[in-house]
Amino acid sequence: MQPIYNCHRGFVIDPSQLQKDTFDIETFFMPLYIPVTDIVRGIGWTVGGSSASWTKESVSDIVFLLKRDALPLFTKAVSDEDLLDITLEKVSFNSLHKLQSQLALAVRLRNMQLFDKIYSEIKEKLYVDHYDWHRDILQRIEFIKENLLHYDLLMKYFDKCREENIQVLGIKDFVN
Repeated sequence: MQPIYNCHRGFVIDPSQLQKDTFDIETFFMPLYIPVTDIVRGIGWTVGGSSASWTKESVSDIVFLLKRDALPLFTKAVSDEDLLDITLEKVSFNSLHKLQSQLALAVRLRNMQLFDKIYSEIKEKLYVDHYDWHRDILQRIEFIKENLLHYDLLMKYFDKCREENIQVLGIKDFVN
């Protein structure tokens, strides 16, 4: 499964920390135009719901749910509009990465009402006095806000982030 142009996506199987022979399966969408240093699973959901755990005997149920809930989203090209819908409707994780993705999508789609809403949500969640990476996020969103009238500049910024992420993540051979 190749990443679509602006978004890496996939499945992650996580061994349960609580029960020996069980695991969780998470889907993720990772917009490539948000700076990262590793794969981030801020946009996605747990297959079967947040309390679902699976065993190797659950394969037929897992296959059914993946075919029904995930593969339709993974096998087609996902536009910015589709990705925004996914982040607003299907997401079970509530992270700063998800909010930054929504902020970038709002800019890319020129939805300033959504931008203002997400910008405020991010600022409420940041602890810039305690975490360097929160200061980095604040600098990024402030840069974006200051340049809202310069759409072409922001698109170049997002493209630069995409190219850097492709290098950092080592996915150059898998990106179309």
